[in-house]
Amino acid sequence: MDELAVNSTLRHLLLSVVLLLSPTLAFTAFACSCAPQLSPYQEFKSARAVFVGHVISSKDVSTTEKIRDKTYTVYERIYEFSIDESLKGLKSSRVEINVGRIDSSCYQGFAVGESYLVYARGESDKALYSHACSRTDHLVEAAGDL
Repeated sequence: MDELAVNSTLRHLLLSVVLLLSPTLAFTAFACSCAPQLSPYQEFKSARAVFVGHVISSKDVSTTEKIRDKTYTVYERIYEFSIDESLKGLKSSRVEINVGRIDSSCYQGFAVGESYLVYARGESDKALYSHACSRTDHLVEAAGDL
């Protein structure tokens, strides 16, 4: 058998092995699952605060989480916003918004320097959060809500 035929046979054999093993090598991906989105009016009513603002900084905060008998360190990201216009609830010029765990499939990030329409929930103005399933959006995409 000449070298060309051997190389071709080896390529076909290798391809066959890869194709046969690929289903066992596949991994499961988990996506964020949201309930149907609220209307702008419903989201406004249920939010503690609604504002237009731009992100001025972010920080990661470690917390511990206990699952069964093991304790894990997880990280949540908090963004600081400068408020351009408060539409509901806030009286200050700056606010921190917690977007949750950075390793979550439902993680909602913001870009520093960019402007957003934010619907925030929480127990107080000092403990506000936003999540990927809310109507919070980049300002240029939120014209319909305004």
